[in-house]
Amino acid sequence: MTKITFIGDIMCEEPLLRASKHGGSYNFDSLFLNCKDMFDESDYVVGNLETVFAGEAAGYTKDVFSFNTPSEFAVSMANSGIDMVTTATNHALDRDKAGLYQTLDVLDQVGIEHIGAYRRAEERNSIHTKKFKGKSIAFLNYTYGTNLNESPFVIEESEYYILNLLMPQKRVISNVKKGLRGCLSNAIYRLIPLKYVLKIKRLLGRTYVNQYVDRLDTKLLRKNYLDRIEKDIKNSNNHADLVVVCLHIGGQFNEMPGEQVKYFVHKISDFGADFIINTHAHVVQNYEKVGKTFVVNCLGNFSISPSSVYVPHKLKPEYSIALHLYLENEMQKISFSILKIVENKKHNIRVLPVDILARELPESSVNVLQSDITFIYNRFTGKQENCIPILKEYLIEV
Repeated sequence: MTKITFIGDIMCEEPLLRASKHGGSYNFDSLFLNCKDMFDESDYVVGNLETVFAGEAAGYTKDVFSFNTPSEFAVSMANSGIDMVTTATNHALDRDKAGLYQTLDVLDQVGIEHIGAYRRAEERNSIHTKKFKGKSIAFLNYTYGTNLNESPFVIEESEYYILNLLMPQKRVISNVKKGLRGCLSNAIYRLIPLKYVLKIKRLLGRTYVNQYVDRLDTKLLRKNYLDRIEKDIKNSNNHADLVVVCLHIGGQFNEMPGEQVKYFVHKISDFGADFIINTHAHVVQNYEKVGKTFVVNCLGNFSISPSSVYVPHKLKPEYSIALHLYLENEMQKISFSILKIVENKKHNIRVLPVDILARELPESSVNVLQSDITFIYNRFTGKQENCIPILKEYLIEV
């Protein structure tokens, strides 16, 4: 039986970056170490890459919402058993086109396959298909957009192949405050880095992070973008037994998917996708059936720094889902594992399956862990269980 595993947002923020530096080099092995056995049990492991590997000269991560990570991170990913990553995310152009191209080169060097971003049109037009014991699966990846405010690189129609977009890129225009207080506030934002503004707000008990509401901007819907996605899925169905579409989409830190997610999920289901697996919301969201398509609205964060200044903790963003798809002939079984990020005082983080973590904890802490697991289980499945046991995997009935 073939087992394919999908994990959520793989991130390396400034706290982890600083903690992982040893002399003049970096080592990120400990982040992935406790998941290696789980990865080794799978025939193929797919993650969502939320950073670029643009090199030190491009500037490693210092900002809250713009990432660039040393290539040693990719080495640790490969050593842990991650086979492929999706690269069509809002961070794909954090160091412009050159940084994206270098990222793809680094992934090639360490032996990690990738989809969603491309150096040449022929790369983009080649369907990424994998065969597993007679069953073939096509993988596609798209993003809602890029961080155009932080990285102003705009993809022209002539370079459509660079990044799989669901719609044209959009610049977010923030509201400019008026009056004396507004002038002072705007001046502070210009002079003080955002991470320090967020820290000050948090210390003052002010709202320091806002949820990004998942609205659908119908002005950005373009027939040529939808036609391209439909063509990709049709071609994939002609070459594979199953089609998996990975979307980077949704409102960040939202408990449930919103208008934009629902629109594209229904469209892509109608186009013929068998599975839609989403990332970007930074918290676990539910799974559901849309038509004949199995949909995961968000897997959550595989690796985020819980101490990052912008991270709200109400919805437990330190937990994520590892989705397992089992295939044998015409039979399919779906299960999932729950993972937790553990951060120490030096800001190193480890990601652990909860059954492994439970064996490390004192009995009093295991009770808290079990309560958290029940919370995540209920949010993912839509059930209302009172107490969920700590298991390696949980079966999904579909």
